[in-house]
Amino acid sequence: MAAKGKTKKAKAKQYIIVAEHVAGETLRRVVRVKGRLADNPSISINQACKEEGISRSAYYKYKDNVFAYQSQEGKQLFHFNILTALSASSLSQISQILEPYAEQLQQANQQRVGPNLSQLNLSIWLGSVKIAKQVQEDLRQVRGLQDCKLTSDDMR
Repeated sequence: MAAKGKTKKAKAKQYIIVAEHVAGETLRRVVRVKGRLADNPSISINQACKEEGISRSAYYKYKDNVFAYQSQEGKQLFHFNILTALSASSLSQISQILEPYAEQLQQANQQRVGPNLSQLNLSIWLGSVKIAKQVQEDLRQVRGLQDCKLTSDDMR
């Protein structure tokens, strides 16, 4: 006997671009929080949300689905070559450090290089060498991190 229901295919995300004044105030504030976090890696999500007048729950509800259109003009592509222990803790810490830069992420690759080691290669568009070096320094604080090299096409 054949099944009555059809299997549902996973829908691919579709996006639209709208003018800022058309988006609701909460969405505009989420975009501004994301911008604050990208511009100042030392600020906490809680602090950025307070400064923009939204709750953390509103931020988390929309953060993965609301983006500011950003031209990469004036930015450099920085490459991070990271060698780290394979652990949920270290990968989680790295993810938290990189979260504010998710929209600028050009490429990310992970490869196992040993029984307990992982090689991460990331390319991120950033506004300055200073920001890139701050990200590198933050990454170097991750427990289990063996090495973190930073290069850029302009630095080579």
